[in-house]
Amino acid sequence: MMEKKEICPICKKEIGAMGEAGRGRFCSVRCRQVDLGKWLEGGYRVPVSDADNDSEGGGGGSEGGGDDGGGDAA
Repeated sequence: MMEKKEICPICKKEIGAMGEAGRGRFCSVRCRQVDLGKWLEGGYRVPVSDADNDSEGGGGGSEGGGDDGGGDAA
C-alpha cells in the first residue's frame, strides 16, 4: 500500500504520514507554534453573512420593555 504524503499547512513542506513523530499535521514544532499563534491572534476566522444575523430575530433582546424588576423603583 502506498503511504499518503501530507503537506505542512504553514511552510508547504512535504511530510510523512499524518501524526508522524508526534507532530500531527505539521513538519516541525516551529510550524505548529506559528499555527497556534495565528489562532490566538484571530488570524483564522469563519465568515459570517448578514443573512445569518437577520434570522436570529433582530438581536438586541428588547422584547418585554427591558425592566427585569430588579431595580430601585420606589
